[in-house]
Amino acid sequence: MSSAHDLAEIARSAPEAINAELQVASAYETRLPDKSEDVVFCMSILHHLQLDRVKSEMRRILKSDGLFILKEPRCFSKTMNRLRPLFPSKEVISELSTPWIPRK
Repeated sequence: MSSAHDLAEIARSAPEAINAELQVASAYETRLPDKSEDVVFCMSILHHLQLDRVKSEMRRILKSDGLFILKEPRCFSKTMNRLRPLFPSKEVISELSTPWIPRK
């Protein structure tokens, strides 16, 4: 699901596009049925949203045995900084997404 019409069109036209239905909707009101999704995947979006509102929607649409997968830039989140040691991964900061962060 994308909130940007142009991004959804790019995804639809990609030659390697998977067989999936793409929708443009609000993360707060997805219009998906209750308990209908196996996976909710969020990548670098939660720090832009009102967490209490989006959490309610994700819980509503996610099946009871569903997975919630997220990746957030830890430089923006105190909570993610506390959780980060629990999940092994390489530190990745994109020059394009965070140009104002000093580089080592």
